[in-house]
This record gives sequence, C-alpha cells and structure tokens, in this order.
Amino acid sequence: MDFVEGLRKPAKGNRWQPQDPESRELDPDFHAGSYLAYVMDETERVVVVPGYGHVHPCVLGNGRPAYYAGEVRLDGAGTVVELNNHSGTFRFRSAEGLKCVAALLT
Repeated sequence: MDFVEGLRKPAKGNRWQPQDPESRELDPDFHAGSYLAYVMDETERVVVVPGYGHVHPCVLGNGRPAYYAGEVRLDGAGTVVELNNHSGTFRFRSAEGLKCVAALLT
C-alpha cells in the first residue's frame, strides 16, 4: 500500500481515550446496512465502530497510530457504497491513502 502520510497518532487531546467496546474489524456480513467510523491500524486492518463524528479516537483507543481514517457506509448486502476521510482526530487528506483503503475494501 502507498500510505504517503505514514502512521499518524491521534490529535493531541484525543490520546487518552480507551478503545470502544464495540470496536472490531470490519465484517461486511456483520456490518451490512451500517454507517461506521473506520481507522486503518498499523497492520492495515480496517477497524470500525458504529456512528460518525467524534468517535475516531475510540476506534483503536489509547492513542494508537493509524494509516488512515474516515467514515464508511455499507448497503444491506455489505457492499461499500460510501467512503470518505472525515476524521478530525487523524486529519488524513491524501487522496492516495483513500484509494488504498478503497482497494482493500472492494
């Protein structure tokens, strides 16, 4: 993968938050029909929690670094229908990084 921005820690004020108990690796069957916040961890796993907004610090928790983050929506069949980089916690902006995440999820 070509994550040009490299591993990035959460914004300073978000490093203390624990991992959300609902945090788990993205599973298209389990998460079908969901809108989720995602973070790609240092092993290039896409980890998610339900919802959006200011939940990214809790996806991995404890200030763990990420390669990319944003939001993903899956239809009822578990197919990715929307993917973005909306995360104030990690602030990734690279289009190439988003393409890498999309390639892993399709």
